[in-house]
Amino acid sequence: MLRHIMTLFLCLFVSSATIFANEPGVDQKGWHSLFDGKTLDGWKASEDPQAFKVEDGVIVAGGTRLTHLYYVGPVLAAKFKDFELKAEVKTRPK
Repeated sequence: MLRHIMTLFLCLFVSSATIFANEPGVDQKGWHSLFDGKTLDGWKASEDPQAFKVEDGVIVAGGTRLTHLYYVGPVLAAKFKDFELKAEVKTRPK
């Protein structure tokens, strides 16, 4: 369960209004989405890529191995510092 929380928490949004203010794809509040809602483009699994999939516009984590999903996409060359993270996360008991 912790694996799912951590994965989804890191997957959705990263923002800093001063850094992204002039970047394309930034909303009016300065938030930049790191996930397109369709593919895992810009993301890399640490061990088991089959543990992650996109379903109904969200990233779904599963599988039997403990693995992580890392952002390696183009936004700031995936090197973030001093940022705010906003995410919607769904978990299930056990």
